[in-house]
Amino acid sequence: MSKEAAGFGQMMFNSLPSGIVIVDDNRDILAINEFQKIMFHIRDDVESKNLFDIGVTFMTVDDKPIQFEEYPFSEAKKSGKTVTGFEHKIRLRSGEIIYVSLNTRPFADSLGRNVLLISYYNITHHQQTEKRLLEQRFRLEKVITNEPLILFELDKEGVFTLSDGKSLVSLGLEPGEVVGQSVLELYKDFPSIVDNMKKGLKGETVVFTAELYGLVFDTIITPIFDENKNLQSLIGVSIEQTEKVGTERKLEEIQSNLINVVQNTPVIIFSLDNIGIITFIEGYGLKALGLEADDLTGANIYDFFKDSIDILNLIDRVLAGETFSAKLNFNESILSTSFKPIFDKNDNLIGATGVAFDITELEKSEQKLSDSNQRLDEAQHIAHVGNWTWNMKDNEMTGSAEAFNLFGVSETKDVITYNDLMDLIHPDDKERSIETVKRAIDELREYTLEHRVSVPGDTDRVVLTKGRVVADENGEPLKLVGTIQDVTEARLAEEELRTKDKKIREAYSDVFSAVTGDKLLIMTSSELDGSLGEQVGDRFYLSDFADLSKARDHISELVDTYFPDTENSYDIIVSAGEIMTNAIKHAGGCEVAIYKNNSLIQLKITDSGPGIDFSILPKATLVPGFSTEQSLGLGFSIILEICSRVLLTTQPGHTSLVLELGGSGLKKEDAA
Repeated sequence: MSKEAAGFGQMMFNSLPSGIVIVDDNRDILAINEFQKIMFHIRDDVESKNLFDIGVTFMTVDDKPIQFEEYPFSEAKKSGKTVTGFEHKIRLRSGEIIYVSLNTRPFADSLGRNVLLISYYNITHHQQTEKRLLEQRFRLEKVITNEPLILFELDKEGVFTLSDGKSLVSLGLEPGEVVGQSVLELYKDFPSIVDNMKKGLKGETVVFTAELYGLVFDTIITPIFDENKNLQSLIGVSIEQTEKVGTERKLEEIQSNLINVVQNTPVIIFSLDNIGIITFIEGYGLKALGLEADDLTGANIYDFFKDSIDILNLIDRVLAGETFSAKLNFNESILSTSFKPIFDKNDNLIGATGVAFDITELEKSEQKLSDSNQRLDEAQHIAHVGNWTWNMKDNEMTGSAEAFNLFGVSETKDVITYNDLMDLIHPDDKERSIETVKRAIDELREYTLEHRVSVPGDTDRVVLTKGRVVADENGEPLKLVGTIQDVTEARLAEEELRTKDKKIREAYSDVFSAVTGDKLLIMTSSELDGSLGEQVGDRFYLSDFADLSKARDHISELVDTYFPDTENSYDIIVSAGEIMTNAIKHAGGCEVAIYKNNSLIQLKITDSGPGIDFSILPKATLVPGFSTEQSLGLGFSIILEICSRVLLTTQPGHTSLVLELGGSGLKKEDAA
């Protein structure tokens, strides 16, 4: 070969648009062109060096080192054919990584040596582009999967060729389910959708909002044309806006309600700029003040209300940057106002807003309520009665001033608890009081409790408390509500009356015992009950004169049963009839019971009448025929003659009379 031909060949070798390396069987480099040196960033002479020792690192696409024997040389030599498309990475001396694709072709050189020609193609840009495309595809798939939208494509006939996106599920569809179906047929019952799709199929770009099965979508359709401007397809995206539209509708509803409130309630809403110009004012409350919104809007508030010093003082405060609330008297009305300054992002005051409520009627009502509460407090103080509430959850007692006064607790204490009040109960009454309240709570019932209160620095007082348990719908007790009444004077008076009555009873008892020969004995209730024997038969009640006949028969039956040998059966029935008649006449009825005390017959008659006045007993017992509403009847003197003894206890609301006669085989003189 001539030198000219060799030089031309070398020039062509170096000018090839790919990297060329020729190696022998040992991978030693026989030749390398300039393009390859540039690709590998090699400046020095590498001929005769091994390909794997030139300062670059061969790696797989997943960054694993490529071993000598893994390079596709043997495959090419064995087949004798070119091996193409082997892609891998190369780390250069600078640390930069490039992607390459190589072809390996075996051949014999001019010296008869078996060599390999390796062509390297730098595909780094291609790989980076492909990677970006993959990343974009991943992001697109993420959007389709996670965002409330639908991506679709239609052919020029309106048939779906693509349908994907998260919002398909909201329509009950799967991705690709409608592919092959006509959009015009599928949504024929939705005229708005059909009309806009037809526009798109005519080549228009369409943007519209439509409601589909209760869902709202914003949709954009873009036509795709070929090089001859013929329509090829439509691509579109529908973004679900149901929540947004719902929120907008809710805001519109709130705004409408707010306007309705402002226009129909005694309220005024307004805004000012930083020099006092009224930029907005509205509200039904303006009418009550004799004002009109049109007259105020745009006016300077300092000029409009120049004669109202109170209003101007409030405006000065808010335009000085103060947020506050205040009451305002204006045109015989009382307003509750709130003011707030407005600042820009640089904290410069640019205006203020405010609201005013007409509370004239509320103030009047509160004054009436205050007056009523004051009168109630005065009435409770005079009557020595108070009301209270115990909130069980917070263990906090609330009540009227008189209630705490009667408990002996100062209202100035921050929190008054149930335990505070229990500690004021007299030690002898405390356990009983706690048990009574506990039982009422457990049984969800009302209770009445009388106990003493130990007031520091004062004498013990007697109070009567009544309470009622308030429970929730599940029967869980929430609170106790009740009253407390000072009954100290009443109990002292009752005690005084009992003492006086006891003395009178003892005096009369001695007199009547002496006069009647111990036949009429005045007793206390407990003394009388202690004189009774064993009850025989059932007790019975009379409330009408018609009951007398049955009562006499019942008494006769009991006497015959339990006292078969008595000779006093007639006397018992006569005496009982007299007493029962008088009880029905003056007390509205009575209760009757018969007792057996050894050989004695004891007939007990009890009524709830006015009681018997001791002062008339002498006449009732000694004067035949004497009778009053408080006496024992026309025949009481006769009854004393008939009976062995008559036992009597009486007071207003309770009178008991026991007639004693001889029983089995005994006459009255024998029993006596």
